[in-house]
Amino acid sequence: MINRFWAFARLGRVWNGFLVIASVLVGAFFAAGGESRDTAWINSGVYLGCLSAFLIATGAYALNDFFDWKIDKINKPTRPLPAGELSGPAAAFFGFLCLLTGVVISYFINSKSFFAAFISGLLAAQYAMIFKRVMIIGHVVTAFLSAFGFLFGAWASGYSGIRLPLYAFLFGFLFHLGREFMKAAEDREADLQQGAKTFAVLTSAKLSARVAAAILALLAVVAWLPFFTGGFNWLYLFLVILGIDLVLFITLYRALANPVPAVLCRVNRYLKFSMAAGLLALWLGNL
Repeated sequence: MINRFWAFARLGRVWNGFLVIASVLVGAFFAAGGESRDTAWINSGVYLGCLSAFLIATGAYALNDFFDWKIDKINKPTRPLPAGELSGPAAAFFGFLCLLTGVVISYFINSKSFFAAFISGLLAAQYAMIFKRVMIIGHVVTAFLSAFGFLFGAWASGYSGIRLPLYAFLFGFLFHLGREFMKAAEDREADLQQGAKTFAVLTSAKLSARVAAAILALLAVVAWLPFFTGGFNWLYLFLVILGIDLVLFITLYRALANPVPAVLCRVNRYLKFSMAAGLLALWLGNL
């Protein structure tokens, strides 16, 4: 029983779900602004938003594994489906159930949150079934959904502040879009064998890594905008230079110098520090 529960947890990547919850909380915190920030954490809409986003993300991961189990047999053979720990129908039922439950929960927050959750759930399902195999579109959809938690948290909180959540969404979108191209370069061989039409498959791993580098370089430049547009202190700029620009420069240099799967896998892990640094900069730089 415990093993089966753990298999479902791994199928839905519950640890990634906690990162989704964090993005919703950050979005709500940023939206609260000023004196209202002290009450953002006791807002029932925020907690329902966290639960809704967690379930939608869990369902999306489960459906993604269901439709990609043949690729995972080559690329990720230890995942629950290729390892035989769960059946295909059980995984599909679990995925759709989580998606549906997440959308239903959002109905009890507010209309804007319900609409956002419905669109997110629809995109997540379509991504797993169709978009992932369509060049570039799949990468864009994934990046959008990965960053959308910041805006969803802002809307779920009921607060009116949208400037910081928008910055967080923009940073997150560019970050995840760059990582998607980098991951496509890393997974090119497995995707090629299964007929997936990713950008890396239709071009080359090297070109996909270069596109990823260009997008992440754009992120490094865009991250300076909040400082120059006003309202952010020098601590923000310091964190951007140290935590985003420097990390991106080092990791992208390694990726472009040697774009092989082992190196690209490590680069993708290191890139996560830049996202964390960006969120920290938005928080501390606006105090």
